[in-house]
Amino acid sequence: MKQDLEDFMGPRSAKKIKMAEDILEEKCVLGLSCHGDQVTARVKGTNPYDVAFCLVDGGKWKDQTCNCPDGSKNSGKCKHFAAVMLLCYDDEQAGTLGSSQASTTNYE
Repeated sequence: MKQDLEDFMGPRSAKKIKMAEDILEEKCVLGLSCHGDQVTARVKGTNPYDVAFCLVDGGKWKDQTCNCPDGSKNSGKCKHFAAVMLLCYDDEQAGTLGSSQASTTNYE
């Protein structure tokens, strides 16, 4: 999954993913919600940023957005999106992602 994310993120992906790991370590993902295939989260940064995307088969995603400056100009391909994806992957491995019709996890 991490390799898929690196390939998707494009140039500077390793740097963005490292920053995403730092975001997770600092517990800056304030909430993660799954409603069907729609995932949303708020990530603490310079300002709070909203991340959203749809999960599709095979652990892939589509229609990603983030309202941070980098995400706005790069189709959502930013460190905030990467942090939420990594968190989703961790939750999926633990069997807790989308365990109910509308699940919410708060990481504050």
